[in-house]
Amino acid sequence: MNRTNGRSTTDFYFVVEKVQAKLSNWKAKLLCPAGRVILVQSVTSAIPTYYMQNVALPIRVCSNLDKLNRDFLWGSTNERKKMHMVGWDKVCRPKDLGGLGLYFTKARNLTLPAKLNWRVMEDPDFLWAKTLIAKYCPNGIMDERLGTRRSGSSNWKGLKKCHEVFRKGLRWVVNNSYGISFWHDLWVGDSPLCSLVHGPLSFWEDSLRVCDVVEGVSMWNLSTLSLDIPTCTREAIKAISVCSNRPLVDKRVWDTVGGEFKLGKAYSIACWFKLNTDGSSLGNPGLAGGGGVIRNHVGDWVGGFSRVIGVTTSVQAELRALKDGLNLAIDLGILHLEIEMDSLVAVEFVNSITTPNAFLSTIVTDCRSLMERFEICSLKHIFREANGCADLLAKAGCDQTSNFISFPNAPAYVLEALAFDVSNATRFRLISS
Repeated sequence: MNRTNGRSTTDFYFVVEKVQAKLSNWKAKLLCPAGRVILVQSVTSAIPTYYMQNVALPIRVCSNLDKLNRDFLWGSTNERKKMHMVGWDKVCRPKDLGGLGLYFTKARNLTLPAKLNWRVMEDPDFLWAKTLIAKYCPNGIMDERLGTRRSGSSNWKGLKKCHEVFRKGLRWVVNNSYGISFWHDLWVGDSPLCSLVHGPLSFWEDSLRVCDVVEGVSMWNLSTLSLDIPTCTREAIKAISVCSNRPLVDKRVWDTVGGEFKLGKAYSIACWFKLNTDGSSLGNPGLAGGGGVIRNHVGDWVGGFSRVIGVTTSVQAELRALKDGLNLAIDLGILHLEIEMDSLVAVEFVNSITTPNAFLSTIVTDCRSLMERFEICSLKHIFREANGCADLLAKAGCDQTSNFISFPNAPAYVLEALAFDVSNATRFRLISS
């Protein structure tokens, strides 16, 4: 029995029943497709939203709600099934990206309680906020140890479950510059500056604060850095006005134009990410490499890697690439991950409940263990033609001199394949008769 916040799936099934009751009063066959979309947006999505304000619903309940919306949108009933002509992931894209602007229920559920985190940070003097802070986080809502506490009310657990979405949407406004990590906090550009660095930072660099590179009144001294950063980033830093004598302390704001919390931004953070991995072996066994790419729900590059594996079999190479991809996704703080591989054997090994042979048991167990660290994670097989980016990265791994290369931005040799995937163009697969 699935349980969330100490409650079972059946405790929340009344939400599904309410949506079912509402849908049963409508005749989908009498409505045009546009009318069904409007009803899903304005009615069936609104019913669970009320209950998702401060509680994280079980995954099974969210999946059932999505299924009800999908079936109604395409006119399916229990008596008569209809083909869903477009994938739900495409339907749930924003309208400006070719979708219908509908929501994934689970991602929406992570968005709404994230707003409570924002309100606790912005309005800590409210009675309800004081109660939560005093009982669960006396050091504040941004305490690094927040996630270590397991006990608590259902409201607190719902707030904590969505804390990572809230944290990822924040950035710093520089005032006196004393409270901001130069490399690890988001204060300039679109990502922390450490994403521009390949390899580990020295102890001095790792502990560097923004105030350490400020001299006088708004004078930046970047010459103290031992690492080079792009010219455009340097110019963006120089444009920031800083005064160490200013009484204002540095402030966390939501990463939007006005600095206020926006549900749309939180939803885009909460949406799933996709990991494609591949292993390339020049012989079986032979010299092997692995590679993978992580993209967000609109197809943008989030991260990638290529690795030299050594001499091994093709299945070992596929599993090693999967393990590297899972570790990269964990490092990026991803909560929801959809994994695609073109090795059916590797997919069946990981998804099976049985133990594979002795030569593969260790790495398969590692992959299963890593997958359990995500809130939502699925692994499925795709054809090689749909795995172009990962295939190029894996082949590059066979030839590179470095053991492991992480790519915060897409390397030039995969840009064409990446653009092809985003365009939703069709690849043809030849099948022998």
